[in-house]
Amino acid sequence: MKLRISFLLAILCLSIPFLQANNGNPSSSTVSSTAETSYPLDNIFYNDFENSAVFIDFEAITDDLIMINLFRDGQLMMEDDVTDLPGNSIYEYNTEIFRTGNYTIELVTLQGVKIHKKIAIE
Repeated sequence: MKLRISFLLAILCLSIPFLQANNGNPSSSTVSSTAETSYPLDNIFYNDFENSAVFIDFEAITDDLIMINLFRDGQLMMEDDVTDLPGNSIYEYNTEIFRTGNYTIELVTLQGVKIHKKIAIE
């Protein structure tokens, strides 16, 4: 597990220059937080459109993450209990397997903070 996390961190570090590029598929829209706590949201979600991935950096969130939910056009598609993952984890969504539609990634913390990232897959 440590080797996998180290490998993902190495890939993330090497692909930082490419993370901000939008090559058209998928496209990313706004990121918002629905609580009083303010996070540097650009430090939480990283898009790697070249390899069809969205990375979530747990270290950028000071609250304890308990759940990651994935919605497609407002309908819950997947929920993942992440209470057993360490606070320095990198979570990855492979967007290549997503069908066309509007997706929302929702991060839920123990303190009730909900952080959203919207993604449009074309």
